[in-house]
Amino acid sequence: MLKCITHENYRMATWVCLFMSFAQQMSGINIVNIYAQKIFDEVATDSGSSVGNLSSKQETYFIGMGGLAGAFIGIYTVK
Repeated sequence: MLKCITHENYRMATWVCLFMSFAQQMSGINIVNIYAQKIFDEVATDSGSSVGNLSSKQETYFIGMGGLAGAFIGIYTVK
């Protein structure tokens, strides 16, 4: 197991994966999750849409599904 991580043929791929994981964690999605309720409330008052009828739990699910969809798009578009 350790050989596949430290072997010279795979060392660069390991560093790339570690960097990608770090960059994903620092991408700022937590800010969107923290302020999701305020964001949706502002959208509802500015546009007059029915988005304001969602509960906080539903708003969080909506943001999570968007993140999941983005992850799948990223998996299949990056070769």
